[in-house]
Amino acid sequence: MTHKTLLEEFLTFEKENNLFKWEIDNVPIWELLRMSVFTDLKNKLVNENITINEQKTKKSIAIFFKFFINSIFHNPFIKSKQKDYLILNHPRRKLNSGIYEDVYIDPLLPHLNDNYVVLEGYVNLNKDHYRPIQTENLYYLDILQLPSRLISSLSVSAELSHADKIRIMEVETLINTNWNIQISTFEKKISKFIKRWNFVLPKIERLILKINPKKVLNVVSYSFINQAFTFCAHKNSIPVIEFQHGTVGKYHIAYNYSFNEGIDIKTFPDIFLAWGKNWVKDARLPIPINNIEPVGFPYYELFFKKDDFTRNPKQVTVISQYRKDIALLTKDIACALPDYEIIFKAHPAEYLDASIKYPFLTNMQNVRIVADDKTHLYNLFRQSSFVVGVHSTALLEALAFCPNVLIAKLPGWEYFEDLEENENLKFISNVNDFSQSVFKCAKTESNSTLLDYFEDESIKKIVNIIK
Repeated sequence: MTHKTLLEEFLTFEKENNLFKWEIDNVPIWELLRMSVFTDLKNKLVNENITINEQKTKKSIAIFFKFFINSIFHNPFIKSKQKDYLILNHPRRKLNSGIYEDVYIDPLLPHLNDNYVVLEGYVNLNKDHYRPIQTENLYYLDILQLPSRLISSLSVSAELSHADKIRIMEVETLINTNWNIQISTFEKKISKFIKRWNFVLPKIERLILKINPKKVLNVVSYSFINQAFTFCAHKNSIPVIEFQHGTVGKYHIAYNYSFNEGIDIKTFPDIFLAWGKNWVKDARLPIPINNIEPVGFPYYELFFKKDDFTRNPKQVTVISQYRKDIALLTKDIACALPDYEIIFKAHPAEYLDASIKYPFLTNMQNVRIVADDKTHLYNLFRQSSFVVGVHSTALLEALAFCPNVLIAKLPGWEYFEDLEENENLKFISNVNDFSQSVFKCAKTESNSTLLDYFEDESIKKIVNIIK
C-alpha cells in the first residue's frame, strides 16, 4: 500500500464512523489520536521496508537536572507577564552566526514591539534547548511536558466508563477489520492521552489567564501541547494563528480532513499562514478558505536575496530524513559518481550518531556526512549543483538556490507527486535516473520564479494579518 492510498482510506474511515464526534469526558479524543493511529498504520502497511532510525536518549539524571534548572529559571508560570501575543515556537533552532534562531518566528519578533511571550518546548527526547539565542521574553514548557509524559506512562489507567470501553473496542475492531491488521493496545493508548490531557489542560488554562493574550500564534498545531493550547484559547474566545513550518498538501495527515458538515475541530487553529498558494491548494484544512493566507517565509526570503557563494559543479547534497533507505541511495550515488563530492546532510535528530548509524557512508572517500548546523543548509544548496531527497520541505526551498533538484520515488514521495517537472526539478526512480540527470540535464542556474511557493514581502503581510 502507498502512503497516498492509505491516507485516502483513512479519511474515508474516520468520516464514515463519525470519529470527530467521539469524546471521552469532554476530551476530543479522536483529534488527539488520529495522527498516532495513522502513523501506526503507515508503519505496518507502507513503511515495512523502511528502517526508521530511533533516537537515543541520555541518562535520566541529566534529563532531570535540565528539568530542575529550566523549571526554576525559565518557568512561564512564575516569570511570564501579561502580553498581547502568546507564541508557541519551533524549538528546533538553526545556528546562524553563533546564534540559534527559530527560523519561523524570530524574524517576526522585532515587529511585535516587545508585546509577546514565547513558550518553547524541548527539542528532542533529550529535553534540550538550544542557546545562545536573541529571543526576548522566552520561557520553557518543560514543567508541562516532562511531568505529563511521566504521568501518561504510569501503570494506573485513566478512569473509563463501560460505554467508553465498549466504544474503544468497537473502533479497534473496525480498524483491524478495515486494514486486516491486529492492534490490541488501543485502550492503553487512549488512556495515556486522557491522563496527559487532564494533567496539562487546567495548567494551560491558568497560564492563558495569566498572560491574557489577544492572539495565540503557533508553529506546529498538531503537537499535543499545542493542541491543548488551541483548545483552551478557543474556550476563551482567543483566535489562534498557525505559521507553516514544513510540507503542507493533500498527503499530510495533520492538514487533511474529510468530514460531514457541521464538525468543529477544537484543536485546529483559526487561521493558517502559508508560504505560498501552491502549498495549500490541495490541502483539506478544517477552516474556511478565506482563513488560509499565503504570506511568504521571512527567513527564506532574507537568504534568497544573498548572492555571495561559489558553486561546485561536482557537488551533490542528499537530504536525510531519518531513514536508512535514503542513506543507501546516497551510497549508490557515490558509487555511480566516484569523482563527485557527495554531501549527506543528516537529519537534526541523528546529528549525535549519524556516522555510527551509516558506517557504509563513513568509509566512502567521496562522501562527507554533515551532522551539524555549522554550514547553513541554504549555503549547502548554493554550493551544490544537485540536491536529492524524498519529501523534505527543503527540496522546494532548494529550488531558489540550486539549479537541479531531484526527488527520489521512495516511500513518501507522493507528497510532491503533483509538482510539474521542469528544467530544474526532476523525479528519479533509481540511481540510473540520477546519473542521466547529471550527465544530460544539468543546469547551471537556479530557478528564481518561485512566487507560487514563496510570496515576497512576507514580514509586511504577516504583521498586517496578525495585527
